[in-house]
Amino acid sequence: MINIHQNGNCLECDKKCSAFKRLLSEELNYINQYRFHITYKKGEVIFKQNTPASNVISISRGVAKTTFEDKFNKNLILSLIKGPSLVVGPGIYVDNIYHFTLTALTEVHACIIDVLAFKKLIRENSDFAEQYISEMSVRAIRNYQRTFCLTHKQMHGRVADALLNLSQNIFNAPEFEMPLTRQELGEYTGLTKESVSRILTKFRDDQLIQMDGNIIEILNMDKMITISENG
Repeated sequence: MINIHQNGNCLECDKKCSAFKRLLSEELNYINQYRFHITYKKGEVIFKQNTPASNVISISRGVAKTTFEDKFNKNLILSLIKGPSLVVGPGIYVDNIYHFTLTALTEVHACIIDVLAFKKLIRENSDFAEQYISEMSVRAIRNYQRTFCLTHKQMHGRVADALLNLSQNIFNAPEFEMPLTRQELGEYTGLTKESVSRILTKFRDDQLIQMDGNIIEILNMDKMITISENG
């Protein structure tokens, strides 16, 4: 069950994303009036594609995925996001609709912030707006790189790229607990879950990785990077 409450204060929070660190004390007090802290369990939907975009999400802890769903119920995982991070649907400035689904992959602690209060701060604080644009730009660049990976790399390169992203950008360690099921890893790499399982087994047999249940350790980082780069 989702746990909703308004705990603490934005001034005291040590898990603020970069953009909110640019706000003045009175601005943090203002935004504090328009947010609620929510704890999501693994697998719970934070917001759903094609629903009204009435809030922005500030993830303080945990890992989430953004997913695009088509009319045939096929999913593509667009990105993995770890806290602290600000998640803003592009629809808030277009049609006020969420254009992807945001789902918790681990327990996620997040603040749900009223979109009108967020837009007010964008208009009034240029440092806040600039940092927000910077974060969205970095995310856009990573999406371009993901698009290249999905359209130009072979299967082994896609899986290597996914493992490296988890290791280097999400968990910052060669060993981590895999937050994705085989089905989700397939949705992240544009492959079937059967293909993903075969490639992971191949990587294990070649001593590139070690698997113990959901725990994966990259044993040969240089070789994995070479596979990712050569696709």
